Parts: sequence; C-alpha cells; structure tokens
Amino acid sequence: ISDDCERESSQIIATKTPTLKPSSDNRSVLSELSRVLPRMLLGRLIFAMTLLIGSVSAVDLAYDVSRDRDVRTEGIQRHLKAIAGTLSLQLDDSHLSALSPEEEYSHWSAAPPPLREAHHILRSAQERNALQADIYTLSVVPGLRAAVAANPDHVIADATQVGVTSRLTPSWDQRRDYRPAMAAPLLEGRVDVSPVYRDPSGLWLSAYAPILDQRGEIVALLAVDVPVDDSLGWGSSHTQTQVMMFTALLLLVLLTVTALT
Repeated sequence: ISDDCERESSQIIATKTPTLKPSSDNRSVLSELSRVLPRMLLGRLIFAMTLLIGSVSAVDLAYDVSRDRDVRTEGIQRHLKAIAGTLSLQLDDSHLSALSPEEEYSHWSAAPPPLREAHHILRSAQERNALQADIYTLSVVPGLRAAVAANPDHVIADATQVGVTSRLTPSWDQRRDYRPAMAAPLLEGRVDVSPVYRDPSGLWLSAYAPILDQRGEIVALLAVDVPVDDSLGWGSSHTQTQVMMFTALLLLVLLTVTALT
C-alpha cells in the first residue's frame, strides 16, 4: 500500500510541475533584446562621449576667449599709456593758457596761438594712432578738489572739466566723472590706465597722464579713450574654429539623441 501511495504522489507532483521550455514568444523577445541592447549601449556610449567632449570643449573655449580678451586688453592698455605719456610731455608751460582758457571759442581758428597749437598736437596724435575717440585734457573742478583728495578710490560724478580736445570744434562745457585711475596722475604724477568700465555710451578703456608746469607741479591731466566694444572682439581665428567645432559637437549630440528616441 505504501509503495502504491508513493507512486501516486510522485505522479501528482510530476503533473503539477511541468518543465519550463522557452516558447516561440519568449524566444522572439530575447532575440529582439539581444539585437537592440547593443545598439542602445553603443548609442549611450556615443552620447556620453560626445557630451564629455562637448563639455571639455566649452570649458576650453571659455578659457581661450577670456585669455585672448585679457591679452588684447593688456596690449591696448600699454598702447594707451604710451600715447598719453608722450603727449603730456608735448604740452608745456606755453600751453597752460590753453588748458584753462579765460574765453570760450566756437572755432579753433579764433583761439590764441597756444590754444591752437595744443589742439593741433592732440588732433595729429588722434589721426596718427587712428583713434576713434577724442583726446582731451582734464582739470579737477575747483569746488570738488577736496572730495577727490578725500576719496581718490571712488568714482565722483562730473568732478573734472574738459579743456583742450582733438575734436574739430571746441567744447568747453563738458564734464567727466573722476575715476580711480586718475589718482596716480593727479597725486603721484604717474601715467596710469583704467580697467574696462561702463558709462552711458558703452564700455571703455582710458589712460591718464599728468601735465606739469615749469615747477613740476601737476596742473591738469591728459586723457586718451578707446571704446572696448570695437577693440575686443572674438580675437583669433583659432577661437572662431573652436566655436564651429563646439557647434558641430552639439549638433552630433542632438542627432544621437534623436536616433536613440
């Protein structure tokens, strides 16, 4: 009896636990996965590599642009300092009356000879150096000298008065802001140049040089300006090539993502 029971129970277990065999549906799913999965991994790998290369290129591009801009800025600053320093030495005591004219003239031809000569020096320098902005002299407004001396490291609005300029017509009523880069020429007699700054007309670089009288005292400043927007562009063709390469990499990323989806 016990043998018969064991045979029956083994038959029941065998019928309740059928052997698992891959069906045609399971085989088709596995074959589809084996066909698609490598492509997805390859696509993901291409996407990751492209994204990595694009990120590295973007960082390198930003660094290259910044470095190129700094180098070009330093070159322009040195050039401006050389122009300002040279011109300030050409304006001597004979031009002091031109720096602070007692009368205002609508044309340089009507001005006294020292005034006309000072204008001619500045105008010739502007044309010789192909400068877009005027060259001009500055003097601190008498009522604001104490404020400038007490705050040499701060911008003071309308604290300086324009004197002689390279402009074709005189302009006696112009005032300019005092800037910290003027402190060294005014207080120490050294030529100095500003960092890039912004005013209502755009971005600028300016150099300032002291104008001395016969006793060696500082009586005015000579200013040379350059608009930064025109001077500091993209720079070298290498940078432009990097921009094109980075754009191509971004396009490749978009195509890869499109193919995966």
